Amino acid sequence: MKKIFLFTFLLLGFFENKVDSEETIKQLTTIPILGKIAFKKGSEHIVVKQGNRSAINEMFRLLRTKLNFLNHGKGKQKILVTSSVSGEGKTFIALNLGITLALSGKKVVMLGLDLRKPKLGTYLESTGSLGITNFLIGQNTLEEVIQHYPNQPNLSFVTSGPVPPNPAELILSDQMEIMLNKLSEEYDYVLIDTPPIGLVSDALLLRDFIDN
Repeated sequence: MKKIFLFTFLLLGFFENKVDSEETIKQLTTIPILGKIAFKKGSEHIVVKQGNRSAINEMFRLLRTKLNFLNHGKGKQKILVTSSVSGEGKTFIALNLGITLALSGKKVVMLGLDLRKPKLGTYLESTGSLGITNFLIGQNTLEEVIQHYPNQPNLSFVTSGPVPPNPAELILSDQMEIMLNKLSEEYDYVLIDTPPIGLVSDALLLRDFIDN
């Protein structure tokens, strides 16, 4: 009976394909864990607000504190946010982390660099049609595509713009490096929302441009 139980336990472990605890992550990688964000039900995308002391707000504040501690003395930062597959909440994390950093007095710009299935503009209810794609193909200047978040003076964002037929090639263009360098001069944090790293190569193509 014990052998059957052990076999069943090992068999279930073999077919387990989900990360369900912090300990699992520690067993699989040496990458530091900076924080945990609770699952948010509902359709509200912006949960971090001035003076709000909810549990999820505190989780984002703790993430901001640990991120600042990790990057102490490094100056301005370019941070890439991705996920393994679609639907894990990377845009939600990038957006609310950006607001959290802006509330601390830092100048932040968020980039919607998921050029395949853009969500940042939708989450921010942006009505502008210009975005990163327009700058990368030389159609508009950087100043023309940057938008400012109305509820937070320290926060700006650039949506993806029109969905291009060649997103990988645009990411590898010289204009991408020019854009990131210019934004790094003006902002303390550049947060980059990218497609899932387990599905397409876009996030990997940006690895030489980022700090975290």
